[in-house]
Amino acid sequence: MIIYLALLFIPIGIIFGIILAKKIPEEIKPGKKYFKLFEILLLTIIFLISLKEINYILLFIGVIIGYFFTKEYFYFGLLNLSSLIISLVFIYGLPFGTINLNNKKEIIRNIILFFIAILSLFIDYNFLSFAIGGLGSIIIKKIIRFK
Repeated sequence: MIIYLALLFIPIGIIFGIILAKKIPEEIKPGKKYFKLFEILLLTIIFLISLKEINYILLFIGVIIGYFFTKEYFYFGLLNLSSLIISLVFIYGLPFGTINLNNKKEIIRNIILFFIAILSLFIDYNFLSFAIGGLGSIIIKKIIRFK
């Protein structure tokens, strides 16, 4: 029950990131590189922590779909959400909200997809390998695009 309530805090990280960006707009342009690096670092930590029992077929499908569908909050909703993962995703929201300050559609789309993916908790199936594959693809794409 408490985990379900804690899920509501994940989008608040994005909101805090937006507030941070509005409070220090002069730091956004020179700090964008570091926000992106922080995003990659947090995604990698979440990815590594989530590696447990892997279904390689779902992992492969997740990698393929993650290459085309790069909404990380959707994959966050499919993870086995422990308090550590919830905390890391909350912290991930800070650079995500800061980088996407002017892209409100992207922020809203990710939050909606997160809550849609949360509905998978009510299905008696483990999508962890799929989510790990998707996040792995997103990490690789972010590293390649990193400037």
